Amino acid sequence: MSAAKALPSAYLIAGIGNRTMPYTRHSAGLLMVNALAQSFGLNLKPVRGLNCICAETTTRILAGTKHEQSMRFIFANSEAFMNLSGRPVLLASQHYLGQARDPRSLIVVHDSIDLPPLTIKPKQGGSTNGHNGIESVKSALGTPDFWRIRLGVGEYDRSSGKKEMVNFVLGDLTGQERRFFGQPGPGVDEVWKAIEGIVEQNIKGGGSSSGKHKSKAKGGRGDT
Repeated sequence: MSAAKALPSAYLIAGIGNRTMPYTRHSAGLLMVNALAQSFGLNLKPVRGLNCICAETTTRILAGTKHEQSMRFIFANSEAFMNLSGRPVLLASQHYLGQARDPRSLIVVHDSIDLPPLTIKPKQGGSTNGHNGIESVKSALGTPDFWRIRLGVGEYDRSSGKKEMVNFVLGDLTGQERRFFGQPGPGVDEVWKAIEGIVEQNIKGGGSSSGKHKSKAKGGRGDT
């Protein structure tokens, strides 16, 4: 009988998008990861050789539950264009999590045109839903089994054509969306709840956490 697989001792929270267009729908993931880092008083900074800007912290999570513990989190935003996100995410995961990293310890935060605006939905593995950034990460890692947190930027009718879809994802976020995805917007607190849910799912050995929600609840960070 094989030994149980060790649980992740650290998590890489990776944002993907187009850094030269930070307030477009396609860059919602970059905006969110930067906001998460700021909520811990951190500033993302370049790390040599990674093509990412990064910061890390150790904080207590799952407060008040039997799974409460200290956990290391690394926040990293890819500096590459969306379609080339895979290599920076791979390099960051190797740098911070090691060569023998567990795909469950990677959480990629990205936009989704399959979800209503201001919706947050965690997912592990499965289809990339045609998202080129996620396709790139999947290809670079050689596995689809990492976690994703999808940020709804509007349900788009794909039958309208590729050109129209590109124009949509490269369009600007509304003021409401920028507030929701940016600190101190409630979206930041909801994404942190989703991250804690992913950690708990991994501890319990459960499957994908796929609950979709739109919430205005406010949460807090653990003690750093």
